Amino acid sequence: MLSENEELLDIVDGENHVVGQATREEIHRRKLVHRAVHLLLTDGKGRFLLQKRSARKRDYPEHWDSSVSGHVVAGDDFEATVVKEAAEEIGYVPKEFFPLFLLEPSEENGQEWILFHVEKTKAQRFRADPEEINDLRWWTEENLLKALMEGAEKFSPTFKTFFFLWRETGFHLPERGHDQWASVSHGPPEFLQVQRSFLEAAGFPVRLLNDESLGGLGGQGFFSGKNPFYSDLYVPREHLVEAVALLYLSRPEEGESP
Repeated sequence: MLSENEELLDIVDGENHVVGQATREEIHRRKLVHRAVHLLLTDGKGRFLLQKRSARKRDYPEHWDSSVSGHVVAGDDFEATVVKEAAEEIGYVPKEFFPLFLLEPSEENGQEWILFHVEKTKAQRFRADPEEINDLRWWTEENLLKALMEGAEKFSPTFKTFFFLWRETGFHLPERGHDQWASVSHGPPEFLQVQRSFLEAAGFPVRLLNDESLGGLGGQGFFSGKNPFYSDLYVPREHLVEAVALLYLSRPEEGESP
């Protein structure tokens, strides 16, 4: 059986295309760009499940992190990796998780393309792998924000990026109940109109929830925030990852005009 360092990972380029393979040890030593996933579980009532990374971890030992995280091994995709890592790390099989943000590679995140996912769950008991995890804990938003701001606990920088990006959306969870469509964005209609035009120009079929003039999907949006005027933008499920990536990478840099 291969050790963790001998495991093969895909090497990817600046546009997230696979260009080769190498062992995990070589990829980290040479700082080659590769892929990873994060999954953050929420109970939908303002609590988030975090894991405390083992002291044996090479990066950010004993730091609080997302519920699940891991490398995408050679030949696997983001979705399969979420399911595999969740089962291995916390003994949980995610069934309805959604990609929200794609983070570009940087020195801070170890040169990884990281696709962040969320899932609402009713599960309360998990089985933490002691080789990977020192602790599992449900955090309320209030306690988590306090710990992040005061610095009393250590958190991985990748998790902090993920958490604050998701918080910007009001901890939105994509709309459920449309088998062939998946929510790719959430916000006021005028904002979604701009994103809709961008996605259509890139060739994606797009629908807006509850707007029949745009071929919208009927139903009630799942709003974890308090603004009832927000809506959801949908693409076919098979295009969800590509659409999320395109929207995230099209975000203007700070100080840059949209």
